[in-house]
Amino acid sequence: MKIMDNMPIVIVVAALLINIAIGVNNSINFSALMIRCIVVTIVFAVFGHMLTETVKKAIECSNLSTLTHNSDGTLKMSESLNKDKSTLDIKVPPLDDEEFMDVNSDSDNGFVEVNPVQMNDYKQNEQD
Repeated sequence: MKIMDNMPIVIVVAALLINIAIGVNNSINFSALMIRCIVVTIVFAVFGHMLTETVKKAIECSNLSTLTHNSDGTLKMSESLNKDKSTLDIKVPPLDDEEFMDVNSDSDNGFVEVNPVQMNDYKQNEQD
C-alpha cells in the first residue's frame, strides 16, 4: 500500500508541472502563475486524498467480498487471502421446523426490567 500513500503527492506534482508548462507556454507573468500554482496545489491535494481513500476502501471491500460459501455451510476465504490471514470456518447447523417451534420465544431469559432508581435494591435482593 506504499504506492497508495504516495498517490496524492504524485497527482499534485503532475498537476503543478502541467500548470507551469501551460503558464510558460502562454507567457503568463510570474505572480499570476504562482497564484495558480497555489490553487492547483490545494485543489489537487484534496482531490488526490479523496481519490486515494476511495481506492483504498474499494480494495478493502473487494478483499472482504472474496469470502466464498462452501457446500457444507462454512465460510472460507479465497486462496489469495489465506496467505496473509487465518481461515474463518463457521458451521451453523440448520434449524428444522420442529426445533424452531420448540424454541420458547415468549420467555424473558432472565431479563428483568428495573427502574434505575431502584437498581440498588434489586442488586441487594439478588445477592441474598
